[in-house]
Amino acid sequence: ATDVPVGEDQLQHINLTCDVATSFNTQYGKAVFPIPKVSLTENSRIMSLRVPTSKMSKSDASIQSRIDLTDTADSIHKKIKKSTTDNIFGITYEPKLRPGISNLLRILDGCLLVLEEKAKGLNMGNSSVNSDIRLQTLAQSYSEHSTAEFKTVVADAVEATFGPIREEYSRIVADRLFLEAVLKDGADKASEVAESTMRDVRN
Repeated sequence: ATDVPVGEDQLQHINLTCDVATSFNTQYGKAVFPIPKVSLTENSRIMSLRVPTSKMSKSDASIQSRIDLTDTADSIHKKIKKSTTDNIFGITYEPKLRPGISNLLRILDGCLLVLEEKAKGLNMGNSSVNSDIRLQTLAQSYSEHSTAEFKTVVADAVEATFGPIREEYSRIVADRLFLEAVLKDGADKASEVAESTMRDVRN
């Protein structure tokens, strides 16, 4: 596989990897390393819950600024409830005028896409509908909701999306023997690939 799903802020890292792989392949005259291809996610930039004009980041000092995969349902609801919005009634998608509400719409849209595809048994991918059109349509469907009501809708969607991931994570980390076996198997496979790559380089 060469497609790498990333957000906009990771493009520079993929581009650097492409440059390194291309340079190496050119120097040795063979395709030793595959060239990665960028696959931008539908909502390629999710903003901070506290400062919706800045991107959401795990390195942010405030844990209230982000949703972690391991957050409990209660924590998710509290973070969304306290997220920065405005005092305008109704829900509209206007990123410049209403960055907080627009960010929550993007979060809701992303969750709904995942849940819809999961229900259909599909892999996560991009919708055939333009994201701006989809977000405007989504906003219209909640146009008469208060901000508090809309935040509850968003929190429920996030929990429905992240809940199964959190439960699976908890199950896996509790099984130490399984983790050790996975680590060993991964190390063995990595060694095989590395040895094969070095043989290609030497030849």
